[in-house]
Amino acid sequence: KSIRDLGGCDFLEGTTHDEPFERVPQDPNGSSRGVFKALYIAEENMVVTLAYDMKARGYDTLSGHRMMELDNLERCMFTALVYVGETRELFLVDRRGYFYIYDLRLECVTLREQRTGLATVFDENTKKGDWLPAADLALLRGAPSLRALVLTAQGLVKGIQICREKIFQFLYKPGEGHVGPVIALTAGMVDDQERIISASQDGSIRHWDTYDMCSLRVFTDDSASEIACLAYSRHNRKIITGHEGGEVRLWGVDSGQCKVMCVPDKAHANTVSCCALVSTTDPTTGEAMETLYTAGFDG
Repeated sequence: KSIRDLGGCDFLEGTTHDEPFERVPQDPNGSSRGVFKALYIAEENMVVTLAYDMKARGYDTLSGHRMMELDNLERCMFTALVYVGETRELFLVDRRGYFYIYDLRLECVTLREQRTGLATVFDENTKKGDWLPAADLALLRGAPSLRALVLTAQGLVKGIQICREKIFQFLYKPGEGHVGPVIALTAGMVDDQERIISASQDGSIRHWDTYDMCSLRVFTDDSASEIACLAYSRHNRKIITGHEGGEVRLWGVDSGQCKVMCVPDKAHANTVSCCALVSTTDPTTGEAMETLYTAGFDG
């Protein structure tokens, strides 16, 4: 039977031309509605399939094990895919005209946008108000930047230019940066101005202006153990740090005044590895409040 009849993807392997091929076990949780397109990617040792169950799946060509599965949130079939080796990405399109970029390194979708627009010609399969389906996909590599060409079901070709951000600035100027490794970053609004707050193994906490990348304030406390995590409360205007000694400290966002949070018999016995703020409401007064959650190596 063919792959389409089986509703899955089988892999055959052999070491010589004369040796009988060995069937690798089929994916028991694979497609039950048939595969209609497959793409072999030698660099990844992978075969990616598109199936009638509205999913894209990637299989290891050596073991046959499934490596990825992408479900179409639009509840329609993917229609075409291509592989971009330079960035290890899959480009896909579907029957509603959505264009997807799936990053194989991050194992997630990094872009999902409708790019074909609304249909202007209608038939038994395309109604007024429907998105124009994408029928096929190709790459144009000769242009200064990478472009994807989407062929629509009504014969139109849409060009998509892939622009990647390459401009960045360092949060550092001579004499203004940390002297040790930066171990935590957070962003927030301070006096209606966007700020980045960083913590370092050198024991300092710094405010950074996101416009000119200057260091605005530096907070230190010689009695504190090494900082392990960081959070910022705009509501209370406090910077929260967790430390290797098990203590949690509150820093005034303007003054830098430091206070150790200590609850007898409830403090961490070891490194505070992470901290998170959760916005809640006081059940009696109805006022907004924040609850701080911490976790440590002590379990």
